[in-house]
Amino acid sequence: MAVGHGITEQFARVLITKKLLPEEEFNDGFLLAEASFMGVEGLLTSDKHLTSINENALRLAFEEKDLSPVTIHRPRVLMALIKGVER
Repeated sequence: MAVGHGITEQFARVLITKKLLPEEEFNDGFLLAEASFMGVEGLLTSDKHLTSINENALRLAFEEKDLSPVTIHRPRVLMALIKGVER
């Protein structure tokens, strides 16, 4: 899927240009774009570069490229929510 590959690269570059990711984390941007293409709505990760991205800025970047947004979830936060529901 060459077209998809080009778009994922462009999206990763956008995230770096907007300073949402450092340049050395290009693959994280690539991963987010691929997740969007696959219809993944949420990504569970403890990767500090991904978890520190401003949610609103990330959503806007997805919208600007006509990609479905992927929400980043932290395992600790998710576990706290689960424990709160179990009580």
